[in-house]
Amino acid sequence: MKWKLTRRFLGSVVTIVVIVGIVNTILLLCLLFVHLDTEEESAENFSRSFQNM
Repeated sequence: MKWKLTRRFLGSVVTIVVIVGIVNTILLLCLLFVHLDTEEESAENFSRSFQNM
């Protein structure tokens, strides 16, 4: 009985860790894409400022 309880507990812990890992990966990818988008925009603004001179 004790072993079943431990297995169930470990199974739920593993499930939570996997879900948190997937969510963290999605959030990191979103942040990376947002960061790349802002870098592209700032690079465009930078080149435009030189063209206007």
